[in-house]
Amino acid sequence: MPVTFSRRVVGDIDPRAFTVRTRSGARRHPTCATTRPARSPHKNHTVLLIGELGHEPTDPPVAVEVTGSLALAGADAKGLSAPMIPLADGPTLVLAIGLDRSSIPSDCPAPRTQSIVVVVWAGGVTPAPGADDDAHLAGYEVVTNAGVVRPFALGDLHDGDNYVHLCVDTPARPERVRFAPGIVVDPRGDRNPATSVDVNVVPAWPRHDR
Repeated sequence: MPVTFSRRVVGDIDPRAFTVRTRSGARRHPTCATTRPARSPHKNHTVLLIGELGHEPTDPPVAVEVTGSLALAGADAKGLSAPMIPLADGPTLVLAIGLDRSSIPSDCPAPRTQSIVVVVWAGGVTPAPGADDDAHLAGYEVVTNAGVVRPFALGDLHDGDNYVHLCVDTPARPERVRFAPGIVVDPRGDRNPATSVDVNVVPAWPRHDR
C-alpha cells in the first residue's frame, strides 16, 4: 500500500507509526514500511506499507493514519490521515512539482529542456496493452500561466517507481498537470481514469537533505 506525502520523508521509518482502518473498523499496522523503490534524496515522498492490511472484497482498508512520529522535511506527519483509494480503481496523479532544469538530476534532454515537472502517481505505472512510451508522453498536458503546453519528452522511466519527469521546453510557470484516460496501468493491470493535479513550484530541489 503506497502512501504519498507532499514533503519528503527524511528520517527512519517505524512501520508502527502507521495505522490502517478497515471497513469493519479493525485497526492494523504494517509489518514493514519503506521508501523503496523510490529511495533517493530527490524522491522519498512515498512510503510503501507491507503487511496484512485488510481483505478485498470482504473487509478492505478504507483509511490510513500516521499515529506515530514520522519526520518529513520541515514537519512531522503525526496526525495526518487520508481515505484509501479502492483497490479496483485505476492509478491517479497525486503530486506534481515544478522545477528549474538545473535543480534536479534528470535524463530530460539538454539543452532543450527549460523546466521539469515531476509527477508522482499513486503507484508505479507502465503503458497499457497496446500503448507505448510515445502514448504515455502524449497523455500529458501542462497548464501554465502562458497557456497549455505538452512535454516533448519523459524522463525517469522504467525504474519501477511512481515518479515521471515531464520535460518542458518553455520557462512558463506550470500550474496544473492533466492526463488522458486509459493510457497507463498499475501493477494489477487497472487502467487510469482521466486525472489531474495542481503543480507545486519550488525554486530549487536540494540534492541532499539527510
